Amino acid sequence: MRLVQHPLACLFLVPLLTACGSTGGDSPATVDAGDDSTAIADAAPEGAGADAADDATSNDTGADGVSDASASSAAWVMAYYAGYDASKLPVAEIDWAAITHVAVAFYLPDGSGGLDESLFLDATRGPQLGHDLVAAAHAAGKKAVASIGGAGEHDVFASSAGSANRATFVARIAKLVGDYGYDGVDLDWEPIQTGDAATIASLAHDLRAALPGTVLTLPVGQINANSPPDLSYLATLAPLFDRISVMSYGMSGAYAGWKSWHSSPLTWNGVHATPAGIDINVTAMLAAGVPAATLGIGAGFYGLCYTTPVTAPVQDLGASTIKDVIYADILATYLTPSARQWDTGAMVPYLTFAAPRGPDACTFLSYEDEQSLGAKGAYAKSKGLGAVIVWQMNQGYIASAPAGQRNKLLDALGAALLH
Repeated sequence: MRLVQHPLACLFLVPLLTACGSTGGDSPATVDAGDDSTAIADAAPEGAGADAADDATSNDTGADGVSDASASSAAWVMAYYAGYDASKLPVAEIDWAAITHVAVAFYLPDGSGGLDESLFLDATRGPQLGHDLVAAAHAAGKKAVASIGGAGEHDVFASSAGSANRATFVARIAKLVGDYGYDGVDLDWEPIQTGDAATIASLAHDLRAALPGTVLTLPVGQINANSPPDLSYLATLAPLFDRISVMSYGMSGAYAGWKSWHSSPLTWNGVHATPAGIDINVTAMLAAGVPAATLGIGAGFYGLCYTTPVTAPVQDLGASTIKDVIYADILATYLTPSARQWDTGAMVPYLTFAAPRGPDACTFLSYEDEQSLGAKGAYAKSKGLGAVIVWQMNQGYIASAPAGQRNKLLDALGAALLH
């Protein structure tokens, strides 16, 4: 998941990178066509096997600590709660009826096996927030997951999980889970690079042994339709995780060779210059050996704001730049009935303005609303998928709305997928 703008969220021909949303102003990187150098090779965990079956929210484990996550049957809505945006969503206002899991983000690895528990707050407020979220989740009968890592943490994560530090790291994660009462661990390894899969598998295997019955999840980046990578490594990882979810938001950008496109299109339009869509990711992940019940897709509670000259999807970018805008601000500043359009192919809404609008000077704004989230939930249900993950629930909370209407996006997603 990202802490700032997605500098490498959906590169034109970097086939497997993370793509989680938040606010920030970094400009996306420019890349050209033809490079698949970050495709991940096959890797086997050290001594991993697969046996036993999980239930809807946790896995049973065999003697080797490895679970068969593919046996899970109930869908999840796992919503990330970002510590650095805690002021946007009070814990008491979380809509527990619309989710099954909260992922508390992020606990940062230090490269030598330790973890920072401050959640981007401080040594007192961060731990307190973690305890509050776990307590609230359990009071509502839901699961709480500790999310470790995040964008920009690749090198320290890889070092922490490497053979020299892994035992210390696993013990530290186990202590975190025990101290807070977490029900699981989310390994937010960003970006997954060539050669990482073996280390991830070994870490997951050791965590399964140390924390039997604990939920274990892995978010992965979306693929590029023009350069699909070798995803065969996922067949090795899938038995080790309860859910492997595609971070299918922030999927477009001002990249070389692109035209304007949506943040989280359900369906790819088949155009070479807009090589992003949830449907092509699901097809590729299933073909790679991830069981449908283990596979998740993503929904972002923020939008992509394009500046002039772009006013709609599939236009030349020109000098357009892109910035994230959270849903609460879209609703307050940008959304008008005349500006809203619906892309019947991509199954997402967008806003179009003839002149720059708002503090971000948007002329085309791709985002999620109740209709698109209902479509995503229905799609996930129709495919028998295991989850929809949300980045991040804080950004969809509308403090000024009447009680019962402050989490409209979560409500729509939960209604479509869970009921």
